[in-house]
Amino acid sequence: MLVELMNAEMDYFLERNEFTTNFKELSLKLPAEQKVYIIDLEVIEGTQLSLKATPVDKSFKTYTGAAFGRKSSFLFNSDFM
Repeated sequence: MLVELMNAEMDYFLERNEFTTNFKELSLKLPAEQKVYIIDLEVIEGTQLSLKATPVDKSFKTYTGAAFGRKSSFLFNSDFM
């Protein structure tokens, strides 16, 4: 789910040159897995994205990631890809 989310963000950025926190704009269907993680997305100045996935069940790992975009390219760093 997290990989799909970041891939959707990257596709969105390539089309619009900015990231979004609106899941509807990303055309993702996450209802079942949304219950496993609480997803926090923060967009900074349109070209930087911070993601934190906190598990509802504390036996799962917390994941973090960040993406930085510039025109039609981006750099992505995470501990879940």
